[in-house]
Amino acid sequence: MMKQIAGVASLAMLSLGMAACGERAPPPTVDPPLQDSTPAVNPEPMPTPPMTPPARNEDEGVIGFHGFGPARFGDNEEAVRMAWGRPLALSGSEPEFCAYLLPDPRPPTGVAIAFMLVDGKLARYDIDSERYVAPGGGRVGSSVDQLEQLYEGRISVGPHKYVEGGKVLIATPPEGGDARLVFETNAQGVVQTWRIGVPPGVYYVEGCS
Repeated sequence: MMKQIAGVASLAMLSLGMAACGERAPPPTVDPPLQDSTPAVNPEPMPTPPMTPPARNEDEGVIGFHGFGPARFGDNEEAVRMAWGRPLALSGSEPEFCAYLLPDPRPPTGVAIAFMLVDGKLARYDIDSERYVAPGGGRVGSSVDQLEQLYEGRISVGPHKYVEGGKVLIATPPEGGDARLVFETNAQGVVQTWRIGVPPGVYYVEGCS
């Protein structure tokens, strides 16, 4: 054992002497790191959080440029009652010409939805509640700017006949056709009511009055 230590010391002194004489000592041999024989364990991937589904318009397929549910514009009163599926009260001074079918009982405020019959046929329905969404995304509470974005390229804007500073916006269906979607705003440009239907009834500003 002493001989081995002496040998190591002699090699160290020899290396120092060579360095002092200007000769480079060969670099010490570095053993490669020991390989860990334990197999690497990959961490379990973090679970991907579920995607939140987009909000669904519950009126999709019911409210549209075609009519209301299975009742199409031009269908008779019975078709409207069946499509609604709940009691409706007939209202109008000249029901044979123009009348409304209103929810019975009525909501505490407004009418929520009112179906207009012209000559006994479904001509339009009017909405004054945030509950219902128009085709394309407009609704009570929407702004003029929002409507112009939602119906870009197929909406016109004009002044309201009775509300000072109010607007009337008319949108056409994306696939074409005679039906029209009409929004009415207050002076601040916020939608208060909207209606959808076919001419001439959809353009009656005073409804059945």
